[in-house]
Formats: sequence, structure tokens, C-alpha cells
Amino acid sequence: MKLLKYIKEKKLGLSIYLSLFILLVVSLVFRNIKPDLYPVSVFLMSLVFISSQYFDFEYRYFIGFALILLVTCPFLLIAKYETLAEYFANYVYGFLVLGIIGYFLDNLREKIKKKGYFKIYKIIFLSILILLMASNVFVYRDYTLKVPINMYIKKFHKEVYYSKKDEVVLDGKILKEGIIINVNEPEENSKVSGEVEIIGWAIESNSNDDSGIDEIEFFMDGKPGKGKYLGIVDNDMEKINPVIAGFVTNLYGKCYNEQPDSGDISYWVYKLQWGAVTYLDVVRTFFKSKEFKDRNLNNKDYLSLLYEGILNRKSDTTGFNTWISQLNSGLGRDVVLESFLASDEAKEIFKGYNSELKRNIVPGKFLVEDLAKAYGRQFIMGGFIFKFDSLEFENGKHTIYVYAHNPYFGWDSRDFEIYIDN
Repeated sequence: MKLLKYIKEKKLGLSIYLSLFILLVVSLVFRNIKPDLYPVSVFLMSLVFISSQYFDFEYRYFIGFALILLVTCPFLLIAKYETLAEYFANYVYGFLVLGIIGYFLDNLREKIKKKGYFKIYKIIFLSILILLMASNVFVYRDYTLKVPINMYIKKFHKEVYYSKKDEVVLDGKILKEGIIINVNEPEENSKVSGEVEIIGWAIESNSNDDSGIDEIEFFMDGKPGKGKYLGIVDNDMEKINPVIAGFVTNLYGKCYNEQPDSGDISYWVYKLQWGAVTYLDVVRTFFKSKEFKDRNLNNKDYLSLLYEGILNRKSDTTGFNTWISQLNSGLGRDVVLESFLASDEAKEIFKGYNSELKRNIVPGKFLVEDLAKAYGRQFIMGGFIFKFDSLEFENGKHTIYVYAHNPYFGWDSRDFEIYIDN
């Protein structure tokens, strides 16, 4: 009976053990998309180690896991998933270290078994597991109440999260010299007091309408994890205008025959609210996209979508018959699209949408329009103005670190000095 119970427990333990490893691999894959998941991977690796001790598994399992990840790395590099391959390589090293630790613990467990204390050993590791789970819950709750959870992650894993890439491959193109940060630094020997304004801009030098800077963070007297966190300038998702979101949702649904998710909506609404694109730009992008053209709609269906997507109504018989006759006679679809966009009815609709626009820019005097004129429309979101209270710091010389984030290049930074005299 004891043998049967032991075999059942071993099978259960192996299932849990392998499941944790698979979850770890999955977390690494998702971390390639969202680096904020770094603690999840570390947490799962800790569970793999604890379960190995609780269920009495040998160190060879760690070596096996390391080999699995190692063999996968070349294939990831061939597929141009360099960052993911780097994550896998880091955990290869981690499992090899656990393998060495496991070797010594295996010998220790054998001695404990001979003395009849293995149950106590298991209770110890079960207690560690419970404490680990509980501590993660409290840490998460504490930091979600006090600061954004992503800040907690970045501050404690800065070397991973704040890793600038010199170049990235995007749609087959090699993009270099990613992020440029400019700050209107104070003149030498000048002093600041009270509320301090940091004014400047940050752009991604290869930026197009799908790129740019989406987040800028500020630290005093040290890099993330060492300096004091001052705050953040980012896109405030809570300020999405429902009228503009309705326009995007309707157009997206008509053109792609599916409802957009929240990410699709916020992406286009933000560009509209910040003035990075116009309503005409959005309509043209949707109707000229490969996804829309791949639907291979006939002239009648295409014309119906113009009415419903742009004018937000069903077609009238006279107008529809006029346009369908011209389309069937060879008039280009782009010509018809531009005619709809130039119509008085469309202009009136877009005028109503424009009245709803509220740019979610941190209040200040910096003119982001100047940046757009100098570098292109897509850089309209690059300007920033950030304020902090210098009374929180001692008088004297301090260093401010400015970190800007781009979805492709990650983070880059620059620093400058100020002299506080309150």
C-alpha cells in the first residue's frame, strides 16, 4: 500500500512539475511581447525548484530542462526572435545553476531519508511554497495600491527592462539609431526652486504612424532601482472619448467585418485625439489596407460600406444607382472614396467629431506642433512637459534621468544636472 501511494504521489508530482515548466516557457514567450511579465517567469521557476524538492525529483530534471531550452535557442534565432532566444538562454543558465544546487540537495535528501526525517523536509518546502505564494499576493496588492505595478517591475529588473537596442528588424527592414531624447537643460550654475518643469521631446528616429514614444519616466539621483522615482508621462487611456471610439468601432467593423478589441480602438482614438492622424487618414488607411482588399468585395458591397462607414447611414436609391453605374463603367474605387470624403455630408460629420477632440497632453507651454513640423506628423506625440516639487529634496546639485520608451527599441535614457536652492 505504501508503494502504491508513493507511485501515485510521484505521478501527480511529475504532472505538476512538467506543467510548471511548460507554464514557465509560455511566460517567456509572452514576456517577449510584454516585458512586464518578468516576475511571473521568476516566480514559476521558483515553483519548479520547490516542487522538485517536495516531490523528491533528481537534479537531472533541471539539466533536462536546460537542454530543452538550449536546443530551442538556435531555431528562435533563425526565426529572428532574438529577444526570446536571449530569455531562453538566460534560463538555460538558471536551470544549470539549479542542477548544481540540486545535486547537493539530492545527497542531503538521501541522508535525511535514512534518518527518517524526510516528512519534516517535505513540510519545510511546503511551508516555503505557501510563504512564497502569500508574499507574492501581498507584494502585488501593496504596489498596486501605492504605485503602478509596472513601475515596481521596472525598478527591480532595470537591467532587463531598460535595455536599449541599437537596431531592430521590422517588416524585413533594419532600423538603427532608435530613440533621441532632448531636454531644455538649465544653464550652468543656474538654480531652481519650488515646482520644477522639465520640458523637452523624445522621438524614435525611424518613426512612422505605427511607432513613436509611448512612455517617458523620470528619476532623481540614480537610475531605475537606485534613484527616486519622480513620475511618468504617458497616454492616459481613461480619457478616450466615447464619440471618437464609436467612429473607430463602426469603421473597423464595416471594413474588416469584425469588432475591434480595446487595443485597436485605443490605438486609433489616441492618434486622433493627439492629432497624429486625421479622420481622413484613418478612413483611407482602413479602405486601402490589405486586409480590406483581401475581402474582394463586389462594387455593390463596396459602395454600401462607403455609405455605412463614412456617412454612417444606409444608401439612398438615387445616389447609390449613380455611383454604382460609374463603378461598373470603370471608375476607380479610390476616386469614389475621395469623392465621399470630400462631400459636404462627410465634412459635416467630421466637423462634429473634431468638436469632440481633447488632446491628452500634460498641461504646459511646450508646443508639440513645432516638433511635428520639424520632423513629420508622426512626431506630434513626442513633446513633453513634466513637473515635480523640488522641496522634497535637499538643496544642492542633483542628477535627473529621463527614460523614453519605444515599442520596438525598448528604452533609452539621458541625464542632466540641476542645482536646487529653496
